[in-house]
Amino acid sequence: MRIIHFYVFVFVCLLFVSCKNNEPTPSMVQQPINGFYVLNEGTWGSNNASLDMYNYETGEYTQNIFPSINPEVVLGLGDV
Repeated sequence: MRIIHFYVFVFVCLLFVSCKNNEPTPSMVQQPINGFYVLNEGTWGSNNASLDMYNYETGEYTQNIFPSINPEVVLGLGDV
């Protein structure tokens, strides 16, 4: 009989512990997709990788945008 009381006690404790109000998660705001990036790994051993971007709205394809955005980086994107 004592074991049944123990199981009932544990069950009731679990009910109180497991029942809590969940915080509502904020909805994710979808940002419009304006384009995509193309990462070229370059040739083996040459450190000539490039990062290009295509803009959907203007139809413009910009080549090698990494050096123009990061002028303080002396070397390129890296080697394979």
